[in-house]
Amino acid sequence: MIVQEKGKDLKEEELCYKKDLMYVYNESKKKFIKGEEMLPQMRFFAAPIIEHRDALDHIMRYFRMTSNGELTEEALSQLSSALNHEYRAFFDIADYIGIEVRDSISESLKRVSRKKRINKVWSDYPKIRKEIIQYSNEIAKIRQNRCGDKDCVEKYKKILENMFQTYEQYFTEIEPKL
Repeated sequence: MIVQEKGKDLKEEELCYKKDLMYVYNESKKKFIKGEEMLPQMRFFAAPIIEHRDALDHIMRYFRMTSNGELTEEALSQLSSALNHEYRAFFDIADYIGIEVRDSISESLKRVSRKKRINKVWSDYPKIRKEIIQYSNEIAKIRQNRCGDKDCVEKYKKILENMFQTYEQYFTEIEPKL
C-alpha cells in the first residue's frame, strides 16, 4: 500500500477511526434493537437511521479516495466525519430511549389515583423516583457536553441499562399490581 510521508501516523490514525466506528456503531445498534423491542414507537424514529446513512456516505468517500492504495489526510477526514455521524446516531438513540422510558413510567403512574397505593405496591418508589431524576440530570449533562468519545458512550450506556432495569421491573412487576 502506498502511504503519504507520515504513513505510519496515518495508518495508526486510520486504525483508530475504524475501531471507534465499529465500537460506536455496534453500541448504537444494540440500543436501537433493545429500544425497538421495548418501545414500539422507536421503530418510527428516523434520526439515527439518517445519521447512519450519512456515515455510510463518508465511508464510501473514504473507500473511493483510498481505492488507488494511497492514504491521505483527506481520506481520513472522511472517516472522522463518519465517526461523528455515528456518535450522533448513538446519542439520538440514547436520548430518545431515556426520554421514552421516563415518560412511559410517568404516564403509567399518572393513571394511579393515589400515591399511597403506589408506595404500598412499590415500596422502593421514592428511591427509584430519586434515581430517575438523577439519571435525567446525568443525561442532561451528557447531552449538553456531547463530547463525542467512548467515555460519553460508556456513561450513557450505564445510565440506560439502569433505566431499562427500572422500566422492566415497573412494567412486569409493579404496574400489574396497581
